[in-house]
Amino acid sequence: MLTKIFNITFYERDKLLYVRFFGCNFNCKICINNLSIYDTHLPSYILNLLHKEELKFLKISEFEELIKELNKDFEINYAVLGGGEPSLDPNLPRIINFLKKYDIKVRMLTNGYLLNNNYLDKLCKSKFDINDKIIISIKSIINDKHKLITGKDVDVVLSNVKSMYNRKLSISIETVHIPQLNDFEDIEELAKWISQNLDSEIELIIDPYVPIPKLEFRSPSPEERFKAYTYAKKWLNNVTYRLLKVDDRNGNGGYIVQKGIRIGWRERILGNIHLIYPHVSY
Repeated sequence: MLTKIFNITFYERDKLLYVRFFGCNFNCKICINNLSIYDTHLPSYILNLLHKEELKFLKISEFEELIKELNKDFEINYAVLGGGEPSLDPNLPRIINFLKKYDIKVRMLTNGYLLNNNYLDKLCKSKFDINDKIIISIKSIINDKHKLITGKDVDVVLSNVKSMYNRKLSISIETVHIPQLNDFEDIEELAKWISQNLDSEIELIIDPYVPIPKLEFRSPSPEERFKAYTYAKKWLNNVTYRLLKVDDRNGNGGYIVQKGIRIGWRERILGNIHLIYPHVSY
C-alpha cells in the first residue's frame, strides 16, 4: 500500500526525523512549499537535483523497513510529520504506531481541518500519547482572511482545536506573520482566542512570512516581528517568534545519506542534515 510520504530528512543536532507527506486540502499561495515541496533546509545543490527527479512515494512496508534501518544508525528522538497535510494519508495511524514502537516521539504538523471527532477517535486509538504533540497552523483568526489565504473557513479548524484540547491532547498553535494581511492585531486576536477558549499556557509559534515570487507580500521587519510578539504576549505566556532562515542553505551543506552511508559532505554544515529519501543521482 502506497503512502503519501515522498521526502524524509534527518537532523543530527536535534535527532529529528522530518517526514513529508504530499498534497494538501488547503490552497495557500503564501505557502513555503511554493518555493520547494522538499525540505527547504537542504543544500540548494541537493534541492536542484531533487527537482529533476520523478516524484516517488514509499510503500508502507518500505517506510517500516527504512525506520528499522535508521534506528540502527541513528538515535531518533522525534519524528515530525508534515508536508503537505499528513492527515490526508489513510496510513497515518499505522505510521504513528510504527514510530511509537521505537519510542519515537511524534510531532504532527497540520492545518487541523480534517481532525474532527471521528478522526481524533482513530488517532487516539493509535499509540499517540501525552509525549506526542499536534501543531495546528491557523493562517488567520479572521474568517475572511483565512478563507482568502486557504480557501477554507477557519471555524472548522477552531472547532477541531477545541476538541483536541478537550481530549487533553498536547497541542501548539502556529500562525504566519504577513504584514498588512495577518498582522499585529490579527495575531493578538488569535492569542486572545487561545487564552479565552483554551489556556493561556498553550504555545503560540509565530513564523515570519517567507516571500513567494510574484506575490506582493513582504517579510516583516525586526521591529514588526517584535511588535507581533509583544501583542501576543498580552494574552499568552508561551510565545515563540521563530525565524526561518531559508537562505542559509545556499552554499552550505550537510551529509547526504543513502541507506545509512554518507556519500556527500561540505565543509560548512547545518547541524548535519541527512537526506534519507528519495535517493538522488549525482
